[in-house]
Amino acid sequence: MYEFIPDGDPALDFTRGTGSTGWHPDSFRQKGWRAVYRASPRFVSVGWRRTMDKPSEATVTIPLAALDDARLRYPAIQPFRTVLGIVRDGYMVWGGIVWNLRVDLEERTLELAARDFLSYYETNHAYGGWSTKAGGDFQSDILKRMALRAEWGIQTSTAAITAMPRKRELSFLENEFKPSLDVMQDLADNIGGFFFRSAAWRAHNGTELRHDIRNTVDRTPRTATDPAGLPLPDLVDGTTCEVQELFLNGENIATTAYTIGASGSDKTAGVWSRRDNPPLRRLFPQRDIVNVMGSIKHQSTLDLHGDTALHFGATGIVTPRVLTYPDVYAPHHFDPNMGQKLRLVSANEFMRIDSSYVLTEVRVAVNADGSDRCELSLCQEELFDAESFTSP
Repeated sequence: MYEFIPDGDPALDFTRGTGSTGWHPDSFRQKGWRAVYRASPRFVSVGWRRTMDKPSEATVTIPLAALDDARLRYPAIQPFRTVLGIVRDGYMVWGGIVWNLRVDLEERTLELAARDFLSYYETNHAYGGWSTKAGGDFQSDILKRMALRAEWGIQTSTAAITAMPRKRELSFLENEFKPSLDVMQDLADNIGGFFFRSAAWRAHNGTELRHDIRNTVDRTPRTATDPAGLPLPDLVDGTTCEVQELFLNGENIATTAYTIGASGSDKTAGVWSRRDNPPLRRLFPQRDIVNVMGSIKHQSTLDLHGDTALHFGATGIVTPRVLTYPDVYAPHHFDPNMGQKLRLVSANEFMRIDSSYVLTEVRVAVNADGSDRCELSLCQEELFDAESFTSP
């Protein structure tokens, strides 16, 4: 367990300088908060969940007696000041901010509910009136800007952000307050987008917990590998895993996509996009999908969101739910936030499967005896193949 403590000099908070936010680099305003080590209490249960394009989550249950041992009680432990790091076999498998606590006085336990460091940017906003350059900025530069513009922030490193060739146009009015994470997600979840995640590690001999943002160069799924670069074993029903459920969803199917952009009294009022997939009308009745994205003012961006909706709406989504067998996979090898794909083989009574599926979610539960099981959700790889869909 860690705790956010202030860093930098508050006396310099209103002194201009060369920091990433435009303030003095040694000011508290620029340096913000860092997570320092407090204790490693024993736990009763631990689990975490990673979901594509979203902050990951973790839940840890600790006996109250363990807090006595570590001299940690309220207010030493409190939401938004306490930071959690989960270490498994010497490897930091998860790190993030504790947002909720639940004390069970009957069972005498404390449950910590946390989300990774990206969750901080759900309530840190892109505001103040700014725009990308004419023709747009590189997506990697916008991603960095969303992290670095935070004042009195949490010292998110952007050193691991990989350069991306695609540019995007964005603009925000003075009175717009859009969460920085929403901007990141809007960039990522598109044709021509990317995958991204938060990663945490111990620094300074374990006395601090650091974190950064990492991304892929595009939205193309990649074969899941271990830290040595070796492909993970195939998901074979009855051999390495158990396919417990198949969910086929047709609610995403759409022949026409409307994307409604900015509206109001400014010059961008009434910006909207319609995109069609005529060949799909020969397979399904007419079906519309409407997405409202009120902060978007650029026609090209609206068209891109519409094309993405039609791409995912060209077929129903097949979502297998898979439970891995013990000792076959290491939980920290699964990372849906980086676009991993695995070969899935299943000869069930309903449909035969032998193809690559993309990991969209992983849920890990660590048992009292130290063993763990991973529950995976997946979807078909062709949903991410931009070349399989021609823009209208």
